Amino acid sequence: MEKQKTCEVVVIGGGAAGIAAACASASLGKRVALIETAPYLGGKATAAYVGTICGAYFRSETPDDTLVCGGFPATFVKELTLRSHTEINREKEGIQFLPYEQFQFKKLSDELCQAAGVELYLQSTVYAAEKTANKITALHALVGPEKLKFNTEAVVDCSGNAIVADLLQLQTISSDKYQASAKVFGLSGMDPELDLANLKLALYKGIKKGLQEKALDTRLQHVSVVPGSYKHGNIYLKIGLPTLIGGAMNELTTLNIEGRNLIQEIVTYLQSEVTSFKKAQLSNVPSEVGIRTGKRHLGRAVLTQEWVMQATKSSESIARGAWPIEKWDYGHKPEMRYFAEGDYYDITGKSLASDQLENLYFGGRNISADDEAIASARVIGTCLQTGYAAGILASRQSMSPEVIKEIQTKLELV
Repeated sequence: MEKQKTCEVVVIGGGAAGIAAACASASLGKRVALIETAPYLGGKATAAYVGTICGAYFRSETPDDTLVCGGFPATFVKELTLRSHTEINREKEGIQFLPYEQFQFKKLSDELCQAAGVELYLQSTVYAAEKTANKITALHALVGPEKLKFNTEAVVDCSGNAIVADLLQLQTISSDKYQASAKVFGLSGMDPELDLANLKLALYKGIKKGLQEKALDTRLQHVSVVPGSYKHGNIYLKIGLPTLIGGAMNELTTLNIEGRNLIQEIVTYLQSEVTSFKKAQLSNVPSEVGIRTGKRHLGRAVLTQEWVMQATKSSESIARGAWPIEKWDYGHKPEMRYFAEGDYYDITGKSLASDQLENLYFGGRNISADDEAIASARVIGTCLQTGYAAGILASRQSMSPEVIKEIQTKLELV
């Protein structure tokens, strides 16, 4: 027998955007349920271990740790910095990002949601939705082995793949080919005295040699160090997977098996052929493949490449995007397209609100954006903002100037 529960706001997906959305709604006194398929929060940040928070700081060629916004996202980033004992990294073109510890991201997410009074439903899956006229009235989820019906006034979809659109057959923004995925893994037992620059040189020379001698699978041509991950003899590496992502059923199974096979091959090769990795041991294989982009909701407005590259501003802003367009193609290094250093573009609430249902909002990787724009807006720093804003919009069920001003004030955008 299906049980029932009433929550004013239901958030689907416990990644950065979902956490922010749930905490935002709960801060307004709403009864909030957060439904997540994994046994922990964090989404791709923890399940795939992205390893770095991008988009939280303005791009700067000089030492400058200015956060893009304030409020909840800034609090999250600052606290994670302390818990992870990390500091901002800066690379070419002045892009800045924050490395973090996987467990600390999970733990901080737990604590923030619990402190806000969010009702967490981990290892739970939304499988059906009901609507009357142009409003969602209920979601059905498997909570463990049991069925639970959530009666609700508003829904925030932060699933990353626009699950509500599929369930209710809504129009989406989709592509035949999405950005290439990656698989991260950790190694321990490295010589802690070994310089990172020399370690990276040994890694890249070793892989090049293995490919030339056909001792390595050609799919291993793009292996890199996760920035900021090398410390105390531990390091994380990332394999760029060449298998096409097009939204086909069960393709994640193929990607995950491919990723594990390639990890086994590269680790065995490094241990036997590259001196710097002789004592390395496989220490951590995050459970999921890192999927960068996928199907997205169609909102009342679509964030576009032109809007991003022109660093367009709006009085209706509910978030700021400060990360360049970063597109990962198959078999190639990422293509980076920058707007001016220290600049940003605004994201309006219309990109977070459905144009088909009155009470459906979305944050994170499945906001209403074209393929180029989402390549910028998909990063964790921006997802924290769009998720938080979506939580406020869902709670107020309004996009009035007063509500937009409320979001701007909370995120210190004004």
